Amino acid sequence: MELLFRELKGVVGLGQHQVTKQVDRVERSVAVAIMAYLLLLKLRAKDIPADRPWSAFHLQRTFAWEVMQAQCERSARQLARKWLHLGKAA
Repeated sequence: MELLFRELKGVVGLGQHQVTKQVDRVERSVAVAIMAYLLLLKLRAKDIPADRPWSAFHLQRTFAWEVMQAQCERSARQLARKWLHLGKAA
């Protein structure tokens, strides 16, 4: 259980943004952090080795890197299309 809370604190920021003691807001914050952790596990399940220890921190970095890389590639494609379109118009 301690490992789970350590990973939730580090990976999805559980406890970092809580500046209120209102129970409903704290509950929502904890629920969102747990859902983010579960979503990360679901999206990166193929990266979790069955025979070795794994880290949610590594899964998070890999996921963030792939999302960033996909966005850069998308932006490059859009820019290339724009340049081609401007070249044809000129």
